[in-house]
Amino acid sequence: PDVQTINFTTPDSVKIVGSFYGANAANSPAVLMLHQFGANRASFKDLARQFQADGIAVLAIDGRGFGESTKRTD
Repeated sequence: PDVQTINFTTPDSVKIVGSFYGANAANSPAVLMLHQFGANRASFKDLARQFQADGIAVLAIDGRGFGESTKRTD
């Protein structure tokens, strides 16, 4: 399956961007990947692909102010 870029806006108007690695089967298990400080969701690309190959869906997101996600300045 292809990787999909997703995004959503938090209640305080921060845009969060992620990569969704879908599984082939319906109702598959899923993993949420959250990177460490100074990194971004791309650091999980290889691991996410391994999970995906094993039938596990993955959502890896960029934290606030990292990667493609935005950060509030106030």
